[in-house]
Amino acid sequence: MIILATDAPLDARQLGRLCHRAAFGLARTGSTCHGGSGDFVIAFSTTNRIPDRPSSSSKLQSPSLQSPVSSLQSPPLLYEQPIMSLLSLAVIECVEEAIYNSLLMATTVIGRHNHIRHALPAAEVQRLLRKWLRG
Repeated sequence: MIILATDAPLDARQLGRLCHRAAFGLARTGSTCHGGSGDFVIAFSTTNRIPDRPSSSSKLQSPSLQSPVSSLQSPPLLYEQPIMSLLSLAVIECVEEAIYNSLLMATTVIGRHNHIRHALPAAEVQRLLRKWLRG
């Protein structure tokens, strides 16, 4: 499960486009995201907020005149493509970094029936990377 959170003022279509880019971050780590894999991505923006209760001033208005979103913001159309390109790159890099972080920061655990799941030894991985990337 990959969760993308941003404060960029994006609508549902733009957030969906970013969700598709998360698979590229997964691919950079050597894995794949495909239809039957069970991997899924959700994204949300904290910019456009939907109030959970009516404000005192909205009680005076007719319900049909109230907007479900308190303040809708979106990037200017002229700049949408460059902004989306940069955000797409950011998503790819963030997903890749989050996966590496989860692998290297995990700890060994003992599960049901004393099944041991060993953590990836970060120091050993670092040593091997230094050795192989030098040559």
